[in-house]
Amino acid sequence: MSQTNMMKEHENATVLDAFNTVLGIEGRPFGQTNKPVFGLSDNKKGVQWNIAIFADTSFMRIGVNLEGMKYRDWPIATFILNELAEPSLNDLKRQLGPDKEIRIRFTRDAWQLASRPTIEEQLIGGKAFTLDSVDGNTWQAMLEEAKGCLDETKGYRGRAKQHVTVLKKDGSANLKEMEVSPHLTIWTPLTYGTNMQTKIQECMEELQPVHDWMTACSKA
Repeated sequence: MSQTNMMKEHENATVLDAFNTVLGIEGRPFGQTNKPVFGLSDNKKGVQWNIAIFADTSFMRIGVNLEGMKYRDWPIATFILNELAEPSLNDLKRQLGPDKEIRIRFTRDAWQLASRPTIEEQLIGGKAFTLDSVDGNTWQAMLEEAKGCLDETKGYRGRAKQHVTVLKKDGSANLKEMEVSPHLTIWTPLTYGTNMQTKIQECMEELQPVHDWMTACSKA
């Protein structure tokens, strides 16, 4: 292993250890260090803190995450239905102010047993957005598309089936019907430095209103 790779592995380990220390946990890993994206979540049953490291670019982010999983009666379904009935994203934006570097994205997870292959239709709304750029119409459209990834016949408390385009490593694509679910992440960039615990704590303090909002909106 080259000295550069050894230094990078050390930096990554330092960052992940700092995330665990700040939260006082042993985080749940996702991805692998030899994959494009890897990191940790706090493994809560619903709204989660997570940290993601993008190996190819050295980009890192701290995020608040709500996956399309059952947990306690599909909290992401409750979140989507509550926001469609009475949108409150603008209240969150006012609380955060316009100067925060915060991004939001809904994704469509396609399921192949326990794995989630890469699909062309992954990004709901076609991209990640800066939080302050999401107006009422954009938010409603994202929520409706996300709701379509849940099973209407079960009151949206389950995965839907959709035709999606699976992208293979050899560059080919395959259209197939798969179970899908929505996945919401709101995040802010994290930069590497001498005191990662402080940096991670600062990011979490910035995102705490997001965590509180997402938790409240996902409760029945």
